[in-house]
Amino acid sequence: MANALADDVLREIARIHPFFVDWFGGRIPQTEANFAAFGGVMGPEFWQVNPLGRYRPRDVILSEVWKNWNMQPGDPDYRIWIERPFVRNVIGDVAVAVYEEWQTYKGETGGRTCTAVLQRNASKPCGVEWLQMHESTFPPGAKP
Repeated sequence: MANALADDVLREIARIHPFFVDWFGGRIPQTEANFAAFGGVMGPEFWQVNPLGRYRPRDVILSEVWKNWNMQPGDPDYRIWIERPFVRNVIGDVAVAVYEEWQTYKGETGGRTCTAVLQRNASKPCGVEWLQMHESTFPPGAKP
């Protein structure tokens, strides 16, 4: 789907995932300024359905991500990457995107499929903010 909002959504998905590697890997200091790369793009009504099917509102997500700084220490090969991102729908200023998120830590690779809803917000780095995320974990042994 080719349009400016879809392009911005795909750029945002690509932009935010290196933050998680740096944050969870302890590669950047645990400061409010560094955390803003994530927290600053979560809309005020953001919420997530995690892989266990649990609803988690914005304040819970922000608190958990903050607390999980350096939760994957000591692995220089730790990484998170995105596969097969695409925008499924654009409705006005809102887009629905789907992608696979994979990570490798200490030689173990796992992944999940993600459905994200983002909306136009020109004040954000890629011109969009996150409204909702739904994640489903791939079965053990799945490969990118």
